[in-house]
Amino acid sequence: MDHAIEHSPNGSSGHESRDTGVKLIALSAAGLSIVVVIVFLLMWGTFNLLKTDEAKHDVSLSPLAPAYQIPPQPRIEEHPWEQLQQLKARENRELTTYGWQDQKNGIVRIPISRAMDMIAQKGLPTQLPGQAPGVAKPAPAAGAPHAQ
Repeated sequence: MDHAIEHSPNGSSGHESRDTGVKLIALSAAGLSIVVVIVFLLMWGTFNLLKTDEAKHDVSLSPLAPAYQIPPQPRIEEHPWEQLQQLKARENRELTTYGWQDQKNGIVRIPISRAMDMIAQKGLPTQLPGQAPGVAKPAPAAGAPHAQ
């Protein structure tokens, strides 16, 4: 197998014939290091200048200022899972137990299952023709004769 080598018209063999000098690499590394140090010092000086400028304009809280106030509702929930469980427990308790809604006015709360049974037995109030809208009478129970 004979490999033919092509030569360029100017007589070069197509690759570098000498190595890069160590001096050039060392000078490049030193130059890069110097630039990095200069940039570091400029950034450090800039941040210190900004920090002292901020300290000059920082307003300290007056001793006569009001104490910390709790922000208005709605606030961020600290433990949302626990609060959701408490809410569901309270709702479940209100839907399944007897209790006073407004004791002063004599309004009670009954379990929802009992309320559905009462509605099924008595029916919903209906408005008869010719009646004023606020004076509805309960519908007659199923199987009961209609009173007129």
